[in-house]
Amino acid sequence: MKKYELTILFAKDNKEAESATTAILKGLGVKKIKSNSWGVKPLAYPIKKHTQALYIYFEFEADPKTAKELGLKLKLQENIIRSLLVIAE
Repeated sequence: MKKYELTILFAKDNKEAESATTAILKGLGVKKIKSNSWGVKPLAYPIKKHTQALYIYFEFEADPKTAKELGLKLKLQENIIRSLLVIAE
């Protein structure tokens, strides 16, 4: 098991973003999920016609195969503007 950090930018009016992402993580079987909402912040440049985004940060432990599958699932989510998944060491 490796530790991962995930930062996701959602559309600013998305109310259930954190709970929906936590459900995806639990569905994949990751362990020790910690989340922290950083709130709505302006973007440096427009992305998909959005000028502000809701930033949510997650820390969790998972197998590398699970992390790869998570990356693919996040790309299919329409309400996600951007995401960044990195190994924390």
